[in-house]
Amino acid sequence: SNTATHIPPVLHPTLVTHSQHLLSQSLVTVGRSHHLTLLPLPPLKLPAVVTEAVAMKDKALVMQLEAVVTQWSVLVRDAISTTPEGDLAGLASPGPLEEIAFWKAKGGNLRQLEEQLCRPYIAKVSVLLKLSRSNYYAAFSSLQYELHDALIDAVEIHRYLSPVAELFELISVHSASHLSLDQLVEQNVFRKVFHLLYVIWANCPRFSTVARMVNLIAELVNDVLENAKEGVSVQDIFQTDTEDVVAALGTVLAACGEFKAAFFFFKAKGVKELQRPWRFQNTALFKKMDLFLERCHDLLDIMETANLFFHLENLKIGGPAGINRTAAIE
Repeated sequence: SNTATHIPPVLHPTLVTHSQHLLSQSLVTVGRSHHLTLLPLPPLKLPAVVTEAVAMKDKALVMQLEAVVTQWSVLVRDAISTTPEGDLAGLASPGPLEEIAFWKAKGGNLRQLEEQLCRPYIAKVSVLLKLSRSNYYAAFSSLQYELHDALIDAVEIHRYLSPVAELFELISVHSASHLSLDQLVEQNVFRKVFHLLYVIWANCPRFSTVARMVNLIAELVNDVLENAKEGVSVQDIFQTDTEDVVAALGTVLAACGEFKAAFFFFKAKGVKELQRPWRFQNTALFKKMDLFLERCHDLLDIMETANLFFHLENLKIGGPAGINRTAAIE
């Protein structure tokens, strides 16, 4: 363009460098918007045939490649280190279905990232660093092994968690097939869920860590409480018949009690059968549920007291002054 022709030649390298940086960042941003890690390729022409003599001779090219590898390493490391806790932190009450989706997405991202690292250009960069005896080669090579191990982690965890998704859908109010709390208790869903989690803990070493299981059960608690809130609407609680509210609160308390009982059953079962039983702090798991249950007990006391007052209209007081006292109460 006419504008480009007026740029002094001395500024051309700077302009090209900044343009390349902008394109690289744009590619990374587009990838992240699709939950993918894309590695930008530099506009560097690599030798057609890579030999040790070529690698040792062109020190300037090696230094440029080391800078590129540093950028790639940061992107790969970020992809490996993603966790459900961090990735789902933006959600108000993440559930276990979101965690299953996270592991599926992470596995897909790491798989395509591994494929990128096997492409000819990046493979040639790695060979150049190796033949030039660059200090960056060992770290970059080790990172690729870490990537493969993280991929196996994500794939295996998703494989073990997927069979439980059907039960999670029965609990989550965001699922079309979800059930009410009383139906969940009737169909013994909580016992089935904890049975499968028990099996996963016993058979999937890559998932059977305290942090991962505690996080999953905490997410499950979120879904149970969301289901409970759907059955007891705080907005309508004082506009509904008190006996109906008392019954609904009783259902919530009973269902949450059944949920905790199922957990403690398999926790005790693990002490007898497993070398690594569940040794989770109950406060870490049920703090949110216990606070919710305290509020439910408070509401239940209020509703039961209100129910007693509502029945005073049928009260008749006897004795000489009974008529007057009954009229005063009415």
